[in-house]
Amino acid sequence: MAAYHTDYTLLSCKALNLESGIFDSVEEEVLLKRTIISQGQKVILLADHTKFDRLAFVKLADFADLDVIITDRKPSDAWCVEMEKRNIRLVY
Repeated sequence: MAAYHTDYTLLSCKALNLESGIFDSVEEEVLLKRTIISQGQKVILLADHTKFDRLAFVKLADFADLDVIITDRKPSDAWCVEMEKRNIRLVY
């Protein structure tokens, strides 16, 4: 996979947790997504409001791997503050 490169990597997930990171449910998909994250210039996570403050089966990534989170509703103030601290653009 090192032969591939993306300017923008768009990802989904099953869960986001402020303390633990980003999670998904299928281990094989997570392995592929991790490779794609490492090859992308800008990593954008697409996650609707139901994914926040949850956990899922396998950890996909840390927030340090992201540049942008796009969601359908404004997350809680705790999320907004933490993403600003981590220099992650939060779009809702």
